[in-house]
Parts: sequence; C-alpha cells; structure tokens
Amino acid sequence: MKRIKKIQKTLKAKKLGAVLISSPYNVRYLSGFVGTNGRLFITTNKAHLITDFRYFRSGKKQIPKQVKIYDQSEGLKKLFGRFKNIG
Repeated sequence: MKRIKKIQKTLKAKKLGAVLISSPYNVRYLSGFVGTNGRLFITTNKAHLITDFRYFRSGKKQIPKQVKIYDQSEGLKKLFGRFKNIG
C-alpha cells in the first residue's frame, strides 16, 4: 500500500483526479495482482482494481483490503465518469 500512497501524494501535487495503470507489470508492482487482465485506477484517496470475471475471485485474495475490486464491464464506466483530469 506504500507504493499506492506515493502515487496518491503525486496526484495531489499535480492536481490530477486519478491515474489509470494498465501495464500488467505495474499493476502487479503496485497491488500484488498477478492476473493478465487488470487495471489499477488510483484516485487521491482510494485505489480500485478493474478486472474481468476470470480474475475476480483470485484478485480479491491477492490485493490489499483497502483496494476495491470492480468487474470491467461496469467498473470503467462507473469510475471514469467522476473525474475531469485522469493521468
């Protein structure tokens, strides 16, 4: 969670609402999620893992409890609509 906290601090400094991490290597480095289909959506105060149904159950076990998990069919729409500036 320390790595995610550093990103959140940078988001605040750059005045960004959120950042989307799509590289599987970076998603794993930041959250511990090892699936091949996952995106990490980090806001200034929360982190969300977006993945498909194949990794939903295992993803819950791999990521920190503070990271919420969303199904990709609805997660992207739900999260993106709230922000003007996404890095």
